[in-house]
Amino acid sequence: MDLEYFLGKTKKNYKIKTRKNYNNDKDYQSNTYSRKYEKFNLFDFIQKIKNNRQFKILIIGALVVFLLVVIGLIALIYPLLTTMIDFVAQNGISGVIDLGVEFLNKLWNGTKQ
Repeated sequence: MDLEYFLGKTKKNYKIKTRKNYNNDKDYQSNTYSRKYEKFNLFDFIQKIKNNRQFKILIIGALVVFLLVVIGLIALIYPLLTTMIDFVAQNGISGVIDLGVEFLNKLWNGTKQ
């Protein structure tokens, strides 16, 4: 502590220096407690999945549910697809276009009373 410190000329600098030297040991890392936003690493994620049994069970269960939903939707839509294919086979592409034009005309004109 010298005379300038008591006169108040370097008081702010003294405080800043103490903040910079706080926890400046050789074992202390300055970035230990700071958050760093890193890129998503796919290989680390796959390794974590391999090591986590509950997460693997959850993913397998979600895949099974997803496949059941897809198979159920295909089973519901299959009769509609077969009737559409039969209609195209009987009337051809021009029949599909004519049906579309009739539908659009009904929408354009609305219901007539």
